[in-house]
Amino acid sequence: LIKKCNDFGAGGVSVAIGELAAGLYIDLDKVPKKYAGLDGTEIAISESQERMAVVVDPKDVDAFLAYAAEENLEAVTVAEVTDLERKDHRGPEPRVLRYQRSAPGGRRDPDSSQPGRNAL
Repeated sequence: LIKKCNDFGAGGVSVAIGELAAGLYIDLDKVPKKYAGLDGTEIAISESQERMAVVVDPKDVDAFLAYAAEENLEAVTVAEVTDLERKDHRGPEPRVLRYQRSAPGGRRDPDSSQPGRNAL
């Protein structure tokens, strides 16, 4: 079920999720928070040693969430893998952070308001 996995150590959400794919849409509003009132930047870089980020195929999301619930683990969908080589963080502010990644043969989209989503 799990294609990739990473811990939320140094760098928090931006690094833990950001290392999992070249293109991502991350919804910071969906990230579970220990404290209320955090802004987008605080959420994006907040470190949490006891959390993990995983990539599963979209068809497996419900099964993964059910397995997590059986084990009394909090699991939520907070990001989607895209075919665009950039990280797009959204949250309390309309756009917290966007940065481009480039690789040979990769698709570049300099300013799309809704990135194409193809996997989670």
